[in-house]
Amino acid sequence: MSNLFCYGTLMYKPLLRALLERDLSAEPATLEGYACFAIRSAAYPGIVAAEGNRVSGLLVRDIPPGAWLGLDRYEGEFYRRETVAVVLADDSEVEASTYVMRPRFRSRLSQRAWQYGPEAERYAAAQCEALLQRKGR
Repeated sequence: MSNLFCYGTLMYKPLLRALLERDLSAEPATLEGYACFAIRSAAYPGIVAAEGNRVSGLLVRDIPPGAWLGLDRYEGEFYRRETVAVVLADDSEVEASTYVMRPRFRSRLSQRAWQYGPEAERYAAAQCEALLQRKGR
């Protein structure tokens, strides 16, 4: 099992719970050396390596090996799963996987920093509802 660093719509716990098909606990974490930007005409972001920047998110520990395929499908072709080190509230570092924008799609990023807020939560809730309907729940 390995860890997942979530940012963006995966911070909406009901969606993440539906994707992982299990209860979860998450703790605040920070990814140093990356920046989070809004994707043009979308309610979700992408991250890219960017020295001197940081991305706030959540760390979810012990993702079962079988859950990664569903996460990869949800994230789609824009993103590549990469291993990173995240910093926890106690300043310890933990290795985790996260989804980084693939270079060929980076032109879709705006210059606007992305923040999790009501618009993102509405989008994530709609994604969660659609996912649960596809799963017959």
